[in-house]
Amino acid sequence: MKGVITVTGASGWLGKSTLEVVRASGHDMSKVVALASSKKDIVLDDGLLIHAHPITDPPDQIQETEVLIHLAYLTRDKVGTVGYDRYVLTNLDLTSIALSWLASFQINSFITVSSGARNDQSTGAPETNIRSNPYGFLKRVDELVFEEECKRRGITSVVARLWGATGLDMIDAEKYAIGNFVVSALKNQKIEISSGHKVVRRYVDSREFMQVCIELAKSGISANLDSGGPEVEIGQLAQEINRQLGGRLVISRPLDSNRDDDMYFPKSAEFEEFARILGINLASIEEQISNTIDGQHRKM
Repeated sequence: MKGVITVTGASGWLGKSTLEVVRASGHDMSKVVALASSKKDIVLDDGLLIHAHPITDPPDQIQETEVLIHLAYLTRDKVGTVGYDRYVLTNLDLTSIALSWLASFQINSFITVSSGARNDQSTGAPETNIRSNPYGFLKRVDELVFEEECKRRGITSVVARLWGATGLDMIDAEKYAIGNFVVSALKNQKIEISSGHKVVRRYVDSREFMQVCIELAKSGISANLDSGGPEVEIGQLAQEINRQLGGRLVISRPLDSNRDDDMYFPKSAEFEEFARILGINLASIEEQISNTIDGQHRKM
C-alpha cells in the first residue's frame, strides 16, 4: 500500500488500532486521510498527531484514495441514546457515503469490520429482524452491499466480523466484559461476575485483528471471515486478571445457575490460518490481558 489510505471512524477504538498498524508498517502518514464524526486530534503511541476531518467534509486528498478502511458506525449501545429512527438513518448514511466513494475513486482495496451480531444469537443464522437487532441487521446489509459493489468493480474486499477484542486502544472499556473486569480491578480491587452459568468467548487483540485485515488486502485476497483468538471462560478471564494484578482482587460470582451455557463465539479457525499464512503471531489471552491492563492504566 503506497497510495492514500482513508480511514473512517478513525477516532474510535478500531480506528486508533488501524492508524497504529499503518504507522508501524512504515506507510507515509501524510498519505493517510483520517475521518471522524467531527474534527478531532488523535495522538499515536509515538506522539504523532493525526488530524481527523469530519466524514461529511473530507479533504480533497480523499479523491486519491487507493485503500478505503471503513469503520465509522454507531454501535449497538447507541440505539437507546439516539433513538431507533435516527440510529438506522445515520448508519445507512454512513453506508451510502462509503458506497459513493467506492463508485467514484480508483480504489484498489476495501476493508470493513462487521460483527458477530449480524447473526441471530439464538439461532446462529444471519439476522432477519431489524426491529429486534438493528445493529446486527444493518451490519448484515453492509456485508452484502459492500461485497457486491467491490465484486462488480474488481476491488479487493475484506469483510471481517469482530466478535471479541482486547488491547491497548480499548475505549469505553466498561461496555465490554473484559474491559469492565479490568477497570473494576484497577479502580476497586474487585471483579463482579454476574453470570453463574458457563460463558465462553474468543478474544483477539484489536491491532492484530486490523493487521490481518490490512495484510489480506495488501495481498489482494478478498475474504469474508470471523475473528478468532483463544477461547476463555469468563471465570478464567477474571482469575488471570487477578494474577497479573498481584492476586489480591476480590472476585464474586453466583454459586450456580439454571441457565444454559453461553457459547457465543466464532467456531471457525480461518482467522488463525490467515494469520499464520501472513506471518502474524497472534497474542495469547495472557498477553491480551496484559495489553488491556496497560491501555487502561494509560487512561487513568
